[in-house]
Amino acid sequence: MIVGHESREMVTLAVSKDAKVVTGHEVAFLMDTGAECNLLPLDVYKEVTDDLDLNFLDTRAKSVLILANGYEQPIEGKATLYVTHKGNTHKIQVNLVKDRGYEPIRSKETMTEMNLIKILDCDRDLCVNVLKVETDPLLEEYDDVFEGLGKLHGKYSIVTDKFVKPVAHPP
Repeated sequence: MIVGHESREMVTLAVSKDAKVVTGHEVAFLMDTGAECNLLPLDVYKEVTDDLDLNFLDTRAKSVLILANGYEQPIEGKATLYVTHKGNTHKIQVNLVKDRGYEPIRSKETMTEMNLIKILDCDRDLCVNVLKVETDPLLEEYDDVFEGLGKLHGKYSIVTDKFVKPVAHPP
């Protein structure tokens, strides 16, 4: 279960390229718990850092993101920025993309580190196991399925309707 400390889908952070700068440009980030990296459009990066010639951009980090819809989005490079939220400053790594309708996106890992969300692990924190393994006939009959880590034999493919566009649902 993921619990957000913000009541909106977006969170506005002060962004700067210098840790000593207390205030920066205000940027609204989409909180995407499915994102594995932070994303920032190149035009927003130029605006908040005044790095118009991309002198501080690490272009050796060029790569490609595979989006939820299967499309590939080239990364122009990476940058280290500082974001401030509620008086706390955090150093973050962002992947920069050419602006094609992308919004700034904050990853689950960064949101957790910044205390914007809290992940409650049901198995560890809240739930109690009420099944008794030695008395459940299903667990006894299929005990090989419930032991250790593994994978199913063969290949399985999930069939989807190719005409339905994938949608990201923010927390």
